Amino acid sequence: LPRGMSIAERGASLTGYVMKRGGRIKVWRKKFMVTTAEGLVYFKNKDDFSKQVISGTLVFDKMCPLPKSNKVAEELSFLSAGRHFAFRVMTGSRPRYFCTDSAELTRKWVRSINL
Repeated sequence: LPRGMSIAERGASLTGYVMKRGGRIKVWRKKFMVTTAEGLVYFKNKDDFSKQVISGTLVFDKMCPLPKSNKVAEELSFLSAGRHFAFRVMTGSRPRYFCTDSAELTRKWVRSINL
């Protein structure tokens, strides 16, 4: 993501708390996530967002279409993710898993990522 620009200057389109599943250790942790024109940016909390202390990023250019689809994000069933209101984002290295508090929020994140 470009340096020297705040997240607001990059055009954050959706912001809010989500649960993100870890890569090596499959623990779900609460993160404050933002979609920008370049991809997803996540922070430990909203205070870190205000201070621009980034925990991680997922750049759209590195995301891969799902099998039999041109989408990079999709909603998942409880059985697939072990969590209600979950969604998956495909990257070149591995799938990334997130969940929200409602089906409506999950749909908003998936739409925002797939734009």
